Amino acid sequence: MTILKTALASSVVLTALHGASPTSAQTRVDWIGAPGAELAWDEGDFGGGEGANWASGNPPLNFQPDGTFGSGEYASISNGGVALVDHAIAISPSEVRLGEDSGSSGALVLRDGGSLTVQPGVSGSGVLANGVGGTGRLVLRDNLGAFSLQGYTQNAASTLVAQLGGPSSFVNPVSVANEIDLAGTLRLEATPGSGFVASAGNSWTIMQGSSVTGGFDAVEQSPGLLSNAGQYFSVSTESNGVVVSVDQRLVLTIDRFTGQTSLSNPAGHATSLGVINYTLRANSGLQSDDANWQSFADDNSKPGWYEANPTSTALSELNPTGTQQFAPGSSHDFGTPLTVDTSAPLGAPRVSADGVSLSYQLPTGEYVEAGLEVVGRFNDLVLVVDPQTGAATIQNQSNQALDLIGYTISSTTDSLLPDYSGSGLTDWRTANPTTSDLSELSIGDALSMGSGAEAPLGVAWDVASGPSDPLTFFYQTEDGGFHQGTVHFGDLAEVPPLLAGDYNNDGAVNAADYTVWRDAEGTSATLPNDAIGGVIGPAQYVQWSSNYGATNAPDATAIPEPLSLALVLVTLALQPGRRCER
Repeated sequence: MTILKTALASSVVLTALHGASPTSAQTRVDWIGAPGAELAWDEGDFGGGEGANWASGNPPLNFQPDGTFGSGEYASISNGGVALVDHAIAISPSEVRLGEDSGSSGALVLRDGGSLTVQPGVSGSGVLANGVGGTGRLVLRDNLGAFSLQGYTQNAASTLVAQLGGPSSFVNPVSVANEIDLAGTLRLEATPGSGFVASAGNSWTIMQGSSVTGGFDAVEQSPGLLSNAGQYFSVSTESNGVVVSVDQRLVLTIDRFTGQTSLSNPAGHATSLGVINYTLRANSGLQSDDANWQSFADDNSKPGWYEANPTSTALSELNPTGTQQFAPGSSHDFGTPLTVDTSAPLGAPRVSADGVSLSYQLPTGEYVEAGLEVVGRFNDLVLVVDPQTGAATIQNQSNQALDLIGYTISSTTDSLLPDYSGSGLTDWRTANPTTSDLSELSIGDALSMGSGAEAPLGVAWDVASGPSDPLTFFYQTEDGGFHQGTVHFGDLAEVPPLLAGDYNNDGAVNAADYTVWRDAEGTSATLPNDAIGGVIGPAQYVQWSSNYGATNAPDATAIPEPLSLALVLVTLALQPGRRCER
């Protein structure tokens, strides 16, 4: 290879190095593979070190960068390309720079036994620089081979991706002879096709060096890699390496519809967690009365706990003498300390989790933040997409009825399926379906959707896009209004039968609901627990009067019938409304 390359080089003038190299005598060899395409590092090598995706000099020579050639050559992947190493590379560059130039980008992927050595050779530092003037991306799959460096640097704009396929993977961490200098982002992903889900106690050594400076500015993970909301990835550099571990914390769970709040240690692991004090915080609206906040102190099975100066923004408790242990699978129900807006209009949250957090102190004295999990149905018309099958269903998860005349589902990633079946309802027509937009409208009557009503649309979404796909869902009601609904990847919600006529949504049908009906009569207002919809009128009155005295409370006493109820039932009739089939 040296003879061939030397002969070719003698007939051209090699391009001088420019950039941030500490050794100016090196020669830059540029990656010229197509931007965005994952191509082999040594593609086109016939035994002489050729490299179809590399170029240096003018006219260019297509050889892999070789640190022992001439004054030394380094690899620059800065054209948006992606170099793949999935077997042993025989030729060692003196350096590797990803995103060397200002505004540039480049990526390097090692997997499936891929091995590479970066060493000084004649000159150079043997460093892999993940981002110099631009943005770099280094992807390490846990089955890589031997990857040896003299040093590793990463700038704030760049990302190190570690792909994990099991709890004991990464048997070959990157070997760094000298310093590891960290910044930017660490992203953790499941190895494609592995289905791996991490558990508390799992640990991986990604890199090992002689010293570590700096640290990652952010740690990200792909959806589904952790098994519960209380797990998180911690990064340690104390042993002169990059070690990633999975730790377990308690989880604060909030039901976005009912406000039910609990603290738990999820099942599925063997770590018991202790608490000696905690503070539940919110921007506003915390309720400390016994009817809403069921504290540790209110629980006879948890002795030694005291409530401490509750306010509308903080609820705290402490135990000066003991520890509350949460075994895996155990929980405490706090009741409904967060204010529930039962009159929230369709599309507005009944319970806001913005600004809500729970910090607690461990027996060791360390303060940590509980994981936050928001569950429950939405106060909205929801497009529910099954992430396994791509089936889509429009579901009214609110307590309010609406009359639907059309909808549009949009995707910026062309993930929709134009041959989807649509609702299949009489007088409903699909309108020019494409991979970016699916629309359907009624040319006849509106579809009346009461609380819990569902309209299946068939398989409408390509599952290969993944549940992070940014779909949007807009719909139109009979009054001509356009609204943005919610998109949810997961299961349909369980929507209990609404308490028809409970127009103030307080759990009982009584005189207060008549006042709400009276004030809204003749308008197109949306009333909670109105199974009829449309213009508010006699039908909603009969709905209220027919259910007068009903309650969701199991031990409530009957409410006397209104004096005029018998006369009203004689003179008024319930107006029928079209329903969607479930």
